[in-house]
Amino acid sequence: MTEAEKLYREACLRHHRTLAHYFAVFAWKQAADCVVLGRHGLERLFNLKQFRAKRLDWFEEDVGPWFPHITQRQDKGKLEAVWLCP
Repeated sequence: MTEAEKLYREACLRHHRTLAHYFAVFAWKQAADCVVLGRHGLERLFNLKQFRAKRLDWFEEDVGPWFPHITQRQDKGKLEAVWLCP
């Protein structure tokens, strides 16, 4: 991995952990069993229109301590939603 790739990965890690903490507190306050992120919300959170498998793998890895059960819902190979469950 080049230096630029390492910096990008570290920035993504911080972003993902910040989101995970926010969603964990949100779920706790709402007494929710899980958090469902739809495609539109994911696009806004990540500022992306296309979701590559690598970025989603990073997201799952980074939020794992908060949400060990993560499910992706896809329709015709296109990401539709991500379910985060503690």
